[in-house]
Amino acid sequence: PAGRARQGLKEQYRVGALLGRGGFGSVFAASRLSDSAPVAIKRVPRNCVRHWGEL
Repeated sequence: PAGRARQGLKEQYRVGALLGRGGFGSVFAASRLSDSAPVAIKRVPRNCVRHWGEL
């Protein structure tokens, strides 16, 4: 499932600059390719996630 999510992310968003980093992950500026809407994407390391359904 994680591989499919990453593939979908790359197909749907253009990821840009790192906005910030903390103990639970990193946040990147991005834009949605379908309509150029600005978004923020948070990358969370696997070892910080106990239950994927809680994200």
